[in-house]
Amino acid sequence: MSERLRMLRGGRFILVGLGVLLLLLIASRALTSLYVEALWSGSVGYEGVFWKQFAWVWGSRAGAMVVVTLALFFNLRIVGRTLGSLQIRRRFGNLEIAERLPAHYVTGGALGLSLLLGVWFGASITEAVARSALFWTAAPAWGITDPVLGLDLGFYAFALPVLRAGITFALVVAFLAFTVCTAGYATTGVLRMGDGAVVMTEGARRHLGILVAVFMALMAVRLELGRPLLLLAGTSDVQGIVGYTDVAARLPGMRIQALLTFAGAVAVGFGAWKNRMLPALSGLGVSLLAALFVG
Repeated sequence: MSERLRMLRGGRFILVGLGVLLLLLIASRALTSLYVEALWSGSVGYEGVFWKQFAWVWGSRAGAMVVVTLALFFNLRIVGRTLGSLQIRRRFGNLEIAERLPAHYVTGGALGLSLLLGVWFGASITEAVARSALFWTAAPAWGITDPVLGLDLGFYAFALPVLRAGITFALVVAFLAFTVCTAGYATTGVLRMGDGAVVMTEGARRHLGILVAVFMALMAVRLELGRPLLLLAGTSDVQGIVGYTDVAARLPGMRIQALLTFAGAVAVGFGAWKNRMLPALSGLGVSLLAALFVG
């Protein structure tokens, strides 16, 4: 038995050693490339610019990773409170014992999943977005405004790309949180089908309702952000040019749609919190009608 344990330990040691060696090779290659780029930037007098850009790129990725990890972990911890009903069955000979799932298992699993998704989302931040954020913080106002919305042209050049990427990022995270939490509640039986209808506890209803409301509020912000984006693209017969219909109809329509969607988000959140179906369904209906008719 001791010989078998020694063999297992030896195999684990070899696997760990190979993994560490692989990580060192990958890290050494990345560090070598970074060192060469730093030397080249220093040789042309832009070493400070290089390191500032490097800090913004990796700082943006680290910040996104932290935000996503904390947001998902907070939501999964709420779902984790319903996991007490799950049991682990262990067999000792002819005796079978059912035990509750330990709390540290739930916390560790939620943290691991949140951290994994946080790293993935953080790595998805491109260098272009990080540079745009850097330019936005450093660029002065241009002093020239557009004749339709009255926004400084520097907003279109620097702020708008960052805001568009940020709101899209937030929408994806909100949708992911809703999906993961819904799956978690369905796994524990808190959310289930019964008598031809969806049955859930008060806590799950409030939680999922708030997530839906947050997603709809973010969608309202995205619709409002579409107004300056429309000025950049336009829909007239001349490609890239804003036409009369854009100014007279589409811009006001997008504002109305954004306001109705935000009002629908408030109604959904209120209905979910107070357990009132009418406000929640009304909020969803108003948002849907706004998308179909106003949009």
